[in-house]
Amino acid sequence: MEQTVFHSNYAHPADVLGYLVDAQRNEACALVIVTGVEGGGMRAPGALMAVTRSGKSAGNVSNGCVEAAVILNAQQAIARNEATQIRYGKNSPFLDIKLPCGGSLDLLIIPNPNPEIISEAAKSLTQRQPFTLRFGTDGTVSSAAPINGKTEWRDTDFIAHYIPKPRLRVVGRGSEPLALARLGLASDMDVFLQSPDESVIASAAALEIASEHIQLGQRFEANDDPWTACVLMFHDHDWEYDILEEALKANAFYIGAMGSQKTHDTRCEVLQQRGVSKADIDRIKAPIGLIPSTRDASMLAISTLADVAAAFHEAVR
Repeated sequence: MEQTVFHSNYAHPADVLGYLVDAQRNEACALVIVTGVEGGGMRAPGALMAVTRSGKSAGNVSNGCVEAAVILNAQQAIARNEATQIRYGKNSPFLDIKLPCGGSLDLLIIPNPNPEIISEAAKSLTQRQPFTLRFGTDGTVSSAAPINGKTEWRDTDFIAHYIPKPRLRVVGRGSEPLALARLGLASDMDVFLQSPDESVIASAAALEIASEHIQLGQRFEANDDPWTACVLMFHDHDWEYDILEEALKANAFYIGAMGSQKTHDTRCEVLQQRGVSKADIDRIKAPIGLIPSTRDASMLAISTLADVAAAFHEAVR
């Protein structure tokens, strides 16, 4: 059975909101939202940062250029209990704070955001459901109906649409799936590893990677959502067919399988004989990765994760 293991560097909104839920139980806090970016900013509109009255924080609104100043301004907003809009960089009143990119960064600081709404948003994202928040310049925070999944200003409210963290489901045996799972975990993805190898499962447990020991012939029920990548890494390809058939019934943005082009041609023939449609077969990315014919497990993991990241960017943009 799959186990949920929590890892975070607070890069994803779900993690920042989760931190805020816990922090608000103990002290007053503020939520900082990126509402506008000009130039080469590192964070997109909608990025979040949580700040406590005592100055602790989670998340980032820049590449470290303004975080110290943001924490101070957030503490002041908490003390006044008043929402604040701030600009850093070009046309900012803070002449002593420079952005190396030469652009500008607009922020909305909301002290003491509604804890019930924050909790609801964090829970939804953790349960892999998208969530849209409405941030008012008057300091109100509420849920909102998404319009085309856009993050944008609407009159005096900033609407931010959030999607779950990218999920990486790796199914395979040997060193390759473990290498990919480790790299996915280091990249702050939600990782789930399935393998028939007990040694791989033991290594995953030691690394606190959620995992499942599988057996040939068992029922493989895929629950892949639109933010999940499913990657198969078997040398014994008899394992693949049941797993692929179930994966193709779900909504993963990426379904890939390890092996050469010749191997994939055989794979396609077998799946077609099993009644899988050509349209579904065409969803399978193979060979996987951006580097052709790499035979090193670590390099294959890097190559594959880059391939998955590119597909995710294409799917959600």
